[in-house]
Parts: sequence; C-alpha cells; structure tokens
Amino acid sequence: MGATSPNEKSLVYFCLNAGNATLAAQAKAVQTKLDAALAKIKAMKAPFALYYSDASSKTAIDALGELDDALGDMAETLKGYAGNETVETQCKVINENYVDNVVVATYRTLADNAQKLYQSIVNIKK
Repeated sequence: MGATSPNEKSLVYFCLNAGNATLAAQAKAVQTKLDAALAKIKAMKAPFALYYSDASSKTAIDALGELDDALGDMAETLKGYAGNETVETQCKVINENYVDNVVVATYRTLADNAQKLYQSIVNIKK
C-alpha cells in the first residue's frame, strides 16, 4: 500500500526476477496496466456516485478490465510453479506482506472512517 515500485516482497518483483522471460513480460504488462488504470481512476469525474455513467468512469473501468486480464495471464503462468518449494516459500512471504501492509491497513482505515461517520451522525442527532 503506497508503494511506487515493486519490492522484494511483492508478486510483481518475484515475477520480474524468477528467471522466466514469459513471466517477466507478463509482470511488466501488469505494471503498465496498473499504472494506466490508476491514471484513469485519478482522471475520473468525482464523486463516482454522481458520475458513474460518465465516459471517464467507463474508461477507468475498461482500464481495470485490462489490468484484470493481464493479472489473469500472469496467474496462468504462475500455476506452472505449483508445488515448487522455493516458490511456495517466497509466495508465503509475499502473502504475509500483502496481509500486513494492504489487508490490515485497509481494514484499519475502514474502521477509522466508520467511527468518524458514526460520530458525525451522533453529532447531527444532538
């Protein structure tokens, strides 16, 4: 979360450095599609709830679809590594990093914002 480039505990970094040219090319495609999707999301008219039918939202959704396709291609190649002990060990590190730095952080932010929303509602009712 907040990373601007793949680090040694990321899936993209692993795929770029696994010694498999196909996997490296797919990881580069994922990076390109991710950057494009993020740019399209930032370019969307806001708030989304009012502009969900705007062309900028459709463009962002399409870019996310392309990212999903690129991730799917990479996932297919990664299936070939199933059962490889070295790869499985690295995947465990990647998963732990993801849980610690994305999942937990996301839920913490959601919980904090839910509390703020609740407090705002309580204050309005007073």
